[in-house]
Amino acid sequence: MRKSYLWVCFWFVTSLFAGEKKEFLFKYEVEILPKRSGKVSVWMPFPSSFSFQKVKKWEVFLPSHWEWKLYRESKYGNRYLYFWGAGEKGKAVQLGYRAEIVRWEVKEVKEEKVSPLFLRSNQKVPVGHPKVRRHLERALLGEKREGKGAIARKVYDYLLCTMRYDKSGIGWGRGDVLWACDALRGNCTDFHSLFIAMMRTLGVPAKFEIGFSIPQGEKGEILGYHCWAWFYHGKRWIPVDISEAWKYPAKREYYFGTLDADRISLTVGRDLELVPSPKAQRVVNFFIFPIVELGGKAHGFRKRVFFERREARP
Repeated sequence: MRKSYLWVCFWFVTSLFAGEKKEFLFKYEVEILPKRSGKVSVWMPFPSSFSFQKVKKWEVFLPSHWEWKLYRESKYGNRYLYFWGAGEKGKAVQLGYRAEIVRWEVKEVKEEKVSPLFLRSNQKVPVGHPKVRRHLERALLGEKREGKGAIARKVYDYLLCTMRYDKSGIGWGRGDVLWACDALRGNCTDFHSLFIAMMRTLGVPAKFEIGFSIPQGEKGEILGYHCWAWFYHGKRWIPVDISEAWKYPAKREYYFGTLDADRISLTVGRDLELVPSPKAQRVVNFFIFPIVELGGKAHGFRKRVFFERREARP
């Protein structure tokens, strides 16, 4: 059943193997310059609290006479903010939120039951496709009798050796598995989408998570998003971050089974369905960027994300 309790069961009926702790002030803002006057609607991903991430104090900021509401989508239970108000042609609108977030290094999360959502195909993540199966045959060399953990490691190592982190040209960044099967390059969405498709094709639950990596330094702007994946084995969710392992080979062992604390999770899953539904984007491939509409039609925006490190408290 596509109910929000699937998320609750996953994140709260767990036990955590956590390490280093970090605290951040996180700010996500959007600026819109309406091309004409009319109703403006904005959907923004908002972080959730679970066993290795806690959202403490938070507040929204928005123009006077605007309204907002916090929602939880029913498919995966992700939280998001919905803003709406009158836009005037040529008059800038600024809105967003600030949140204090605590994050822990994580190695695994226990869970007794897993939603069937994490075995199914998504629009850009086909399960069982011949192209995916061909890569599986190469990764496993025909051997599929090993344990799920060993198989996941072979897929992880195969993608590290076969794909390259390359954001040139077009096609990358959509998490399009069939494109990645042919191009064998891309960014984090492409690496992890192919990993998920390969694991699900083997009957191993796997899921997609997206947010932001926190840069070095005490404060500043975060210029790009980041995503990673999880696979299920032995009643545990185990994380992998293949694209980071590709960029930092010395951490190849670390990123199979560990996520550092210098990151913030915003949403889980693909093909999200929001309420109220955006008219121009009824199914969201993955939810990291705002969705902005003016008069029911997609409209441009400027997004900026900032962080400030805080002293971690016991």
